[in-house]
Amino acid sequence: MFKQISSKKWGWLLLFVIIFFVIIFYDNSSPKNKVIENPNFDAKVIEIKDTIILVEALNTQKEIIVGTNHTNKSLSTGDLINIEYDGEIEESNPPSITALRIEKLDNRDLLY
Repeated sequence: MFKQISSKKWGWLLLFVIIFFVIIFYDNSSPKNKVIENPNFDAKVIEIKDTIILVEALNTQKEIIVGTNHTNKSLSTGDLINIEYDGEIEESNPPSITALRIEKLDNRDLLY
């Protein structure tokens, strides 16, 4: 009445079941598995006024106004910096962003 299943077929069936359960129960979309990074770019400092920095983005050669929560006494015109921001860009001329972190590229000093 019942046919004998060969061990080779059992092996394939077992492999299929294991792969099926791995796919079903592996949760790759969970936030705990993802590192969320803020956008950042490298720039050259053009002008500094208290908490506002005018920079030129190195990848696009476009000027950007960068607002900060700190006075920028440790920066000088011509410094190369990396700016991390929240991803929001105010459509002005030039565009404006708010920095979350600024780091000097020359010696990798974290400014804030």
